[in-house]
Amino acid sequence: MNKTFFSPGKVIITGEHSVVYGYPAVVSAITKGVTVQVTKVALAPRSPYLQHIVSLFSEHFSVEASNVSVSVVSELPKKAGLGSSAAYAHAVMQALADTYSITLSSEQLYDLVFLSEVFIHTNPSGIDPCAVVYGGTHSFIKDTKQMSCTKLTLPQKYSFLLINSGEATETTGEMVQKVADTLKKDPKLHQHCKKIGTISGFIREQLLDGSFTGELLDANQIELESLGVVSQKAIKMIKQLQGEGAHTKITGAGGVTTGSGWLLATSHNLEELQAFCNAQAWENFMVEVQ
Repeated sequence: MNKTFFSPGKVIITGEHSVVYGYPAVVSAITKGVTVQVTKVALAPRSPYLQHIVSLFSEHFSVEASNVSVSVVSELPKKAGLGSSAAYAHAVMQALADTYSITLSSEQLYDLVFLSEVFIHTNPSGIDPCAVVYGGTHSFIKDTKQMSCTKLTLPQKYSFLLINSGEATETTGEMVQKVADTLKKDPKLHQHCKKIGTISGFIREQLLDGSFTGELLDANQIELESLGVVSQKAIKMIKQLQGEGAHTKITGAGGVTTGSGWLLATSHNLEELQAFCNAQAWENFMVEVQ
């Protein structure tokens, strides 16, 4: 039987969109993810994304990987801000490397997953590969010259509730472009990216010293709303959650037409918050980051 390979999804705790402009973000891997299995067979139909991934692998290692079929089981909904495309690429790359007896370092996997994501997001920040390839929680910065992915050794586990605000109509790439267009029209709005960067720095220090309560998530959310990346549906849900004592924000690129993907929430009593979400029939699940 062929081996299976797993990759975790991710949540951005803080730093959406501002990370594109060189400000720090904090990202964590989660236990839900993508599992794949590769089988050598006659040429099988492939999605354009899978074809891109296989072609990258073939070109990078000078192997002929056209005769493979990939089966996938994903716990991650698409267009939800949970890193499904990066996790898929990571799991497939691991499976291909095993199939062709190639040893890949984490750094090589990162580069290959990043190049895979270009197909989906056009101008990815690199934050998703950081989480899914290296695991754990990381401080991530992308400047004009390089990307820095620094693992954080946290003194404790932190629990969050992820709540589905509805699938975004827009892709991540479209939302990133929307912000770029907004900033081009009104450069003064760049202050919101700068504020998110400052908030990200504070959240990073709070996570490291054990003082994190989640209150700064609300401040982060205000800046994201000011950038115009949150739908009215998600804003309404967030206000309801805050009324229940939660601290919450979108996690991922967001969306404006329909839903904004998943919301990241924390509270002094997550069980009560989850019960509230269940009563509203809002899809949700708990995650721990470390």
